[in-house]
Amino acid sequence: EFTVENPPLWNVRGLGEQPLQTVILTVLEGEKVLCGHTEKIGFRSLTVKNEPENGKFCFVCNGAEVFAMGADIIPNDQLLPFATDKRTEGMLEQCGDMGFNCVRVWGGGVYPSDYFLEKCDEEGFILWQDFMFA
Repeated sequence: EFTVENPPLWNVRGLGEQPLQTVILTVLEGEKVLCGHTEKIGFRSLTVKNEPENGKFCFVCNGAEVFAMGADIIPNDQLLPFATDKRTEGMLEQCGDMGFNCVRVWGGGVYPSDYFLEKCDEEGFILWQDFMFA
């Protein structure tokens, strides 16, 4: 267990910056490294506010209500070798150009690549991930 004191907060695209921090996890046995992992993460609070009695449904990022603007994303290509990082970048760039702050991954396709997830973090997109074949 550890605490990060006052980290810079990641914000949704259009509401602020998206600072990402590098976290390094190392498992030791004595002084011997058993395994390790490095990951970039954004510290934030992201919840869903759902008030059926008044029809309100929205995301809340770091205490601020977010009006989600986005679209349903289908895989770049079902043939995975053709779903390149360059195509992912182009697709997310188009989403940004259209003013989107949220992308929903369609449940009838394939799971997106780690690169796609990382780019969403870097670019400030909320990611709504369906269960496959939902």
